[in-house]
Amino acid sequence: MGPRPWAIRRGGAALGCFTSSAITTVTSYACAEEVRKAYADGGDSTIVMAHIPVDNRGYQMNCTAGDQFATCGGGATASVYVY
Repeated sequence: MGPRPWAIRRGGAALGCFTSSAITTVTSYACAEEVRKAYADGGDSTIVMAHIPVDNRGYQMNCTAGDQFATCGGGATASVYVY
């Protein structure tokens, strides 16, 4: 069973197999989408840098891959699932 997110946002163009993201209550949709793009672009990297448009800053996100999704955390208490 995958994560039980507070809200789900479908991504835009497919990037690899990571086409969607899910957030918790402390993370914005814009943040989740940028983390998804950075993770999909990063190949097998577990650490990605995501530019967050809400505050126009870059954040390091530490990601852990699972069987069907990856969990990324970091920045200002952000928690994002990409799948």
